Amino acid sequence: MSLNVLFEQILHSEQRAQEQRSLLNDVKSEIAKCQEKVLEARDEQNTLQGKLVVKLQQLAEEELQLKWLETREAILKEQRQKLLKENEEREKQLQEVRTEEVKERERFLSELKEFGLAYDLSGDGHAYREKSAKEEHQKLKMEEQQLENELSSYTEHKRKIEEVEREKKKAEEEVASLRQKQSRLAQVLKEHHNRTADLELNKEELSQVPDMDPEFLRLKEELQVCKDDSMEAVCSALRQELRKLQQLKLKKEQERREHEKAMLAEATIIDNTGDDMPAPSTWDNAGSPDSDWAMEADMQTSKSSNKRL
Repeated sequence: MSLNVLFEQILHSEQRAQEQRSLLNDVKSEIAKCQEKVLEARDEQNTLQGKLVVKLQQLAEEELQLKWLETREAILKEQRQKLLKENEEREKQLQEVRTEEVKERERFLSELKEFGLAYDLSGDGHAYREKSAKEEHQKLKMEEQQLENELSSYTEHKRKIEEVEREKKKAEEEVASLRQKQSRLAQVLKEHHNRTADLELNKEELSQVPDMDPEFLRLKEELQVCKDDSMEAVCSALRQELRKLQQLKLKKEQERREHEKAMLAEATIIDNTGDDMPAPSTWDNAGSPDSDWAMEADMQTSKSSNKRL
């Protein structure tokens, strides 16, 4: 390599270094300018933030002032409405007072005119007073007649009410008497039902006596034996004795029926007249007939036994 070429390279390197230094200086100066701009921007930002805070405070104060003004406006409107209502009421009262004043004036003038007509000494006041007195007297007479008519109507109404009260009291007494009568009749009817039941039971017992009585069964067996042995006389006696027993039973049954009819007649009489309880019957305490029939049956049985012996 020649010296010229080396020298050119050195120059060229120095030239490039010089360019790089100048470029670096330009960059540094640009950086410094940018830093200055950044500082200025920060200062401006801080200034703007301060202004913003101030503006916000002012805005808050203005909003508070606006709310206070709105509240005051609402209060004033409400007071205005109250004042308008009071004004209307005052106007109504004033109108009523004026109307009342006009009425009082007219009434006073009318009374003054009537007084002048009634007590006028120079005119026909005396005739007017007499006419007014007559009209008042006639009016009082009409009211008196009306009151007398009302008093007469009230007296008649009171008399009718008293009659109705007496009839009501009488009806209540009749109802009480009918209830007592009903209770007595119910008691009598109950006793008659009980007696009828006892009589039905006695009837059943009497109807079953021939089939359940040992003596009757014995006589029936003897009659069968007599028929088998051709003892006609003994059979005839037993038939007669059996016929007598049946007749006695029929007689007792007829007496029982007559006694039932008599009891029903007594109940009918009590129902019609409302008398006291009927007299006790000839039946015993158990509601059955006396023991005469049983005694007669025993006597007939003993007689038939003696005949057979």
